[in-house]
Amino acid sequence: MAKAQVVDIREALATDSEALLAFMARVQEQTSYISVADWQNFQSDALAHFLAEDCERLGQFCLVACLGKRVIGLCHLSRDQDPMLAHIGDLFLVVDEDFWGQGLGQALLETVIDWAVHTPELAKLCLTVQARNQAAIHIYEKNGFVIEGKHPLGVKTRKGDFLDTYSMGRLIDERR
Repeated sequence: MAKAQVVDIREALATDSEALLAFMARVQEQTSYISVADWQNFQSDALAHFLAEDCERLGQFCLVACLGKRVIGLCHLSRDQDPMLAHIGDLFLVVDEDFWGQGLGQALLETVIDWAVHTPELAKLCLTVQARNQAAIHIYEKNGFVIEGKHPLGVKTRKGDFLDTYSMGRLIDERR
């Protein structure tokens, strides 16, 4: 009988930079549900520096799901440096297609929500999702996110088709 491999969900490290860039290149080919333009501009050493130095300083949180040394999932929370917007965490979540439907996205989302709840500076989480991505919308709604707005022609696919997107949000502490 084959030994089951354990998926490790943890904060991304500088040493993950090459595996993360390979992961982002891989998932960009697997699905048209995401845009990874921001990640394409990174070189391995610049990403390593960001993960080691800038991520925490900027109040960001980057989680990876790894199977051995291979990154199979990512959840990144970024925050604006403008004090008027710094209370909002903007989420980006992506899972390798080979691991869809196995609870990995849910596990990453639960972990980042827990981190956000324990970060007093954060009052809200938000994200943008394609309206056609019903599986993702279901996971987000299951975790307390609501659709706050619809954006017609919100994204353009590689083939040139325009698709609608939703803005979704989740209050962390409704008393704020």
